[in-house]
Amino acid sequence: MRAPGWLLPVFALAGAGLAAGPASAGPPSPAPTPGRVELGGYDAVDRKVYFRIHDDGESPEPPRAYYFVLGSASRSPIRARSLEGGDTFAEKWNPPAWRALQGRLVALATEESFDLCSSVRAEPLTSGEADPGYRLRVSLTSANRHAERDLRATCYEWVAVRGFYRIPGRGERVARLHFSGPACLCDASEELLLLE
Repeated sequence: MRAPGWLLPVFALAGAGLAAGPASAGPPSPAPTPGRVELGGYDAVDRKVYFRIHDDGESPEPPRAYYFVLGSASRSPIRARSLEGGDTFAEKWNPPAWRALQGRLVALATEESFDLCSSVRAEPLTSGEADPGYRLRVSLTSANRHAERDLRATCYEWVAVRGFYRIPGRGERVARLHFSGPACLCDASEELLLLE
């Protein structure tokens, strides 16, 4: 698919028609908890991409910080608790450690044009689950770089790619996914995928 700017393709699947078997061998990834993504940027010294996830629920918590380690065996984000918290209310939402880190981060560049192959398998969760919904197995490939992620969606079995970013001086790409995540009232959530 070709898409200019960030008007990116939306791919949606009917869960009943495409659930040819389990979407994955295990439960959806527990971390990070979906919410709204704030891209921090790329630290070339540590080869890490930093971001925060904001909880947009009815009783929001302060943002949680994460990073991807480029070139590592794991593509899963790692929680960066040292970049969270503070003594005052304002510091909990914009911690001094996060502000200091932002001074050395390089912004990711939005891809204006790219080829992207995607697939999503949707499996309805059983009615015995506390919060019924869908288990989604998302797979993205672009320029021989690939990523997969299991997500848990509520209400709707759709996923959209809302942003595709280039890491300055590197070949990896970062995709921003948008879906009806495990939030109250079927609110939309976002999560990042690292394509290596």
